[in-house]
Amino acid sequence: MASRPPRLTGIVSCPEGFYPPRGIFSFAFVGRHTDVIMANSFMRPANFIRIALLFMLGLVVVILVLSLQRNASVVPAPALTSSEISRVEQLLVDSAPGDVNSSELRKLSLSNAELDLLLRYAAEMVGPESGIHTRIQLPGEHLIADLSVPVSVAFVPLFLNLSADFSSDNENLQLTSLKLGRLRIPGKLVNSLAEQVEIRYLQRQSGYREFLELLDSVKYIGIESDRLELDFLWEPGLLSQVRTQAQKLLISESDQRRIVSYQRTLSRLIDTIPASSRAISLSTLLVPLFEFARQESLLGSDPVAENRALLLTLAAYVNQEGIEQWLTPELADRLPKPRIIEVRIQRRLDLARHVVSSAAISASAGLGVAQILSSVKENYDARYRTGFSFSDLTANRAGMSLGTLATRSPELALEMQRRMVSVTGDTDYLPLLESNLDGMTEFDFAARYRDEKSSDYQLRLQEIDQLIAGLPLFHGLPIY
Repeated sequence: MASRPPRLTGIVSCPEGFYPPRGIFSFAFVGRHTDVIMANSFMRPANFIRIALLFMLGLVVVILVLSLQRNASVVPAPALTSSEISRVEQLLVDSAPGDVNSSELRKLSLSNAELDLLLRYAAEMVGPESGIHTRIQLPGEHLIADLSVPVSVAFVPLFLNLSADFSSDNENLQLTSLKLGRLRIPGKLVNSLAEQVEIRYLQRQSGYREFLELLDSVKYIGIESDRLELDFLWEPGLLSQVRTQAQKLLISESDQRRIVSYQRTLSRLIDTIPASSRAISLSTLLVPLFEFARQESLLGSDPVAENRALLLTLAAYVNQEGIEQWLTPELADRLPKPRIIEVRIQRRLDLARHVVSSAAISASAGLGVAQILSSVKENYDARYRTGFSFSDLTANRAGMSLGTLATRSPELALEMQRRMVSVTGDTDYLPLLESNLDGMTEFDFAARYRDEKSSDYQLRLQEIDQLIAGLPLFHGLPIY
């Protein structure tokens, strides 16, 4: 009778009478009823974990090798021209209704060139120094978005090239495939992973829930005749929602703590103002707040971060916006609520709001964002509301200069603190304004200046900037 192979016991047990085919594990068996002894204790838990980790590390290396490439798939686009920037501004104005305080279903139809223009502008807002390049294509019923991100590995210039392919699916766009370098990932797998991330992490985040509410305003998005068609419900609070979400992304935890500190300082300042006062000059708050920022900086705090938190806090107060929406619930609960007093420049509330809003946006999101928001606002007013205003534009540009210089570098931040505590009045940072060129309609503006890239309009901007540059606060400094 042929002998039977040894029975598996010990670490790997088998029922009585079960014998594996000859040859399997035979190197590890020592007897018919002995424990399985694997070479070098191959199946011990510690060794198994080490091998699993090595496998995962190897998998990551393989993915990196397949994902990273030596050349960017998207070539750098040329800098936006003045006419292209004007086109971006016009697209943004066209997307808004005539009355921003009423609900309205808006329809947008964007060509491939317009989409690419908006994407290039967004990339420029991130900053050309980032090296990120983008491209968008609408071949047939598909939308293909390409992105190249520079990555340095051991001083070797490499690129992460990403390409996402979307197709129309009922009233939405569906990701059909994602390509990372040479690695192609099925859209279903990406969607499944994204769903797990959403369930396990994102749904717990309050900001994500608010982001989903914002997305709910989009009622239809699809590709028709090589154009992206978009239907969205404009609500009165849509702009504030977008602004709040953007600010939340830009405000760090340390900045949030600084904002609480400046809100407390602001509250103490307001308490010193007589209750009978109906309005105060912006300088009444700017000077002592910058003195507080200067003291914090001298104690070792980052002057750029101090100035940024100051301007964000002041802008929220002057515009009567709830600053607690930018903070964690724990910090918001400790936030004082100073009484509201109207803040003015040259006896005008709107000028104060223009200055502090532009300063806060420049300090947190950058000069480019502040410039286009200012221009879009004036174009919108020219078409739908009070008309184009050079007074508002001047206040915006003065605010941009303040916010940019106060946060450009630690050295300039300290210099702006030193200069600001010596300010004696509003005309130290904003020229005395006249209103004879305010209230121009879109038609009147076109008749006088043609458009924003005309030589006459550019000359007017240069005159405004020269006035601002000559003011005591900005004299001798590079305002742009």
